[in-house]
Amino acid sequence: MDQLNFTFREVEPDDALKELHQILKAIVDTELAQYDIESDLLLVDYPFEDPSKYNDFFSGLSEHANQKWATRVNNDWDFSKVPFRKSSDKIDGLYKILRTGGAYSENYHKSEALNIEEKIRRRFQKDSPDLLIFSIVDFEITEDKEGQDIKGSILDLGNIDEISSFFEQLAWDDLIFIINPKFHTLYVIAFTDTD
Repeated sequence: MDQLNFTFREVEPDDALKELHQILKAIVDTELAQYDIESDLLLVDYPFEDPSKYNDFFSGLSEHANQKWATRVNNDWDFSKVPFRKSSDKIDGLYKILRTGGAYSENYHKSEALNIEEKIRRRFQKDSPDLLIFSIVDFEITEDKEGQDIKGSILDLGNIDEISSFFEQLAWDDLIFIINPKFHTLYVIAFTDTD
């Protein structure tokens, strides 16, 4: 497969992204955007599991979005430096921040965090058979048997500092990409916090 051309056109956030923004902005400093994607190939056929093709996709995003994000967020951005990740079945970064809370915000109970993540994920998915979810930060959450005492540990920040100085490089950072291949839609969610 030859190099494909991608065009990313930023559009008004849909209701799912607006709802997610309302949830996140109460917890952490949040920036997000939604893009319609035009490409030479249907995204349902694009091999995101191939690291070089994954990189091509995010290099295309960087050509279209870096300057706009730098102006809007007042920080440098380089989406071409997004490290390779395998797609997840869940929006892990959303679940993490709901469970652990921000620097000065309360955390959600496990069942409520699971319900919110599932609801938002299903709204992004619409009637598409697939949804690709890439969270840059790798972490683990440990909790007691009752799910009350929660501890989040960062395993890998995934060179998030090279992507943007927006991130504080603390426990509340993540950069999440959600792709709905059927609808050629990309959601970009960035959040950070500091105490």
